[in-house]
Amino acid sequence: MNTITVNTTLFQAIYLTLSDTMASFSSYCATTVFMDGLAALKYAYDNYGPGSGATQISRQFGIISEKQKANETPQEFGTRLQTLNATLDTPTQDSMMKQIFVRGLNNKEAQTFLVREMTSKTMTFQQLVNASTDLQIQQNMVDGIEVDGIFFPQNSAARSWRQRMAVLPDTYGSVLFKYSSNP
Repeated sequence: MNTITVNTTLFQAIYLTLSDTMASFSSYCATTVFMDGLAALKYAYDNYGPGSGATQISRQFGIISEKQKANETPQEFGTRLQTLNATLDTPTQDSMMKQIFVRGLNNKEAQTFLVREMTSKTMTFQQLVNASTDLQIQQNMVDGIEVDGIFFPQNSAARSWRQRMAVLPDTYGSVLFKYSSNP
């Protein structure tokens, strides 16, 4: 088998196994390095291989588009974002991670609450995740969902958790609960 045949066979193996999501690479192969398997392989490694800038950018965009999964708590979602961020050569800045976290949450009321928290005081990403976890516990208590083995009966007369509960932070950063007088 001569070098030309091996190079052509390598090109065909690469080109025919490309997915539809790699349209730009497919176009590059078809127009620029047609039937040159070694050139196609080098291009793929340089642009999509481990440690390449394209891979890092792809991972960063992957983090940006993350959303909270259906059965995932805010704490689990925050941990998943931190884990993904740790895989990057240059981690995403804390301020951007906070925005990604808030935007990715499923609960619109939690998003609104956390945006207010972010604008009213300086918080790290972890503090923001902790605040969302506290809010989730409060919502579970108000909605009558078991929290740490304790069942909180639901108050059906109130219209929303915000109308039933006011949250007051104390000097130690923990949360004190006070029932609102406005149902």
